[in-house]
Amino acid sequence: MKTDLRQHLIVGRILSAHGISGAVRVQSLTDDPARFASLKTCWLLDEQEKPVRLLRVLSARTQNAGQVLLQIEGVTDRDMALALRGRLLAVARADAGKLPADHWFVCDLIGCDVFDEKEGALGVVHEVLQHTAQDVFVIRKAGQPDLLFPAIKSILRHVDLTSRRIEVCLPDGLFALYRKEKP
Repeated sequence: MKTDLRQHLIVGRILSAHGISGAVRVQSLTDDPARFASLKTCWLLDEQEKPVRLLRVLSARTQNAGQVLLQIEGVTDRDMALALRGRLLAVARADAGKLPADHWFVCDLIGCDVFDEKEGALGVVHEVLQHTAQDVFVIRKAGQPDLLFPAIKSILRHVDLTSRRIEVCLPDGLFALYRKEKP
């Protein structure tokens, strides 16, 4: 089954208002919060993560802990900024820039079927944890404990986003650690 890739990539979540002039504090959801410095426009997403309004970014200033202060055209006071709290911001895929070889946008990996050379179908990518030395794939299969493995070359054999399929070769013992056979 082939699935189209997302046309908009989520880059941040509006956390709160900042000050009284309409600035918003955004939690960066990209691997490089500095990307906001060159951001001219972004999309405001609705609850279903569909783009509803193109926003013009007047200024962006990186803060600590992956946060950014944005001044958005037309958002001129604290109340207007507070009304945006919790909303997601996205950029068009075409504006996201090229990724190096063997790198993928996390949103494109979520939902991909994962197959191991020995064990066969493992489940689907449910989440990618990015707070470790390497990204960690969380694989979910109904009725089974989640299976986790690092996204390293020795495990990831092939990623085909068009067919939504990831082929892996798990190290000996990893499958049994998470999904032991019941006697």
